[in-house]
Amino acid sequence: MAAVEFKVPTWVEKRYSLLWDSFSDSEFNIEQAAKILEEKNKDKREEIPVYLSEIRKAGWLTDEPDPSDARKRIYKLKEEIQLAI
Repeated sequence: MAAVEFKVPTWVEKRYSLLWDSFSDSEFNIEQAAKILEEKNKDKREEIPVYLSEIRKAGWLTDEPDPSDARKRIYKLKEEIQLAI
């Protein structure tokens, strides 16, 4: 079976890059990500979970339950990757 190459959309790469510039390999929550993406890219707050989900699907983001509130997540970007931007 042939390997399928997955092309990450440019809009996902752009948001990863904005978050990397702000957090590098530090942990952050959705509120912190929303603040960055709203300020720097004029993204709407309700779209932020979709962006984080797509970045995670691309393999560039990990998440785990927040120790202080299991309903929330703590995110961490994986080491900077080569982007096509």
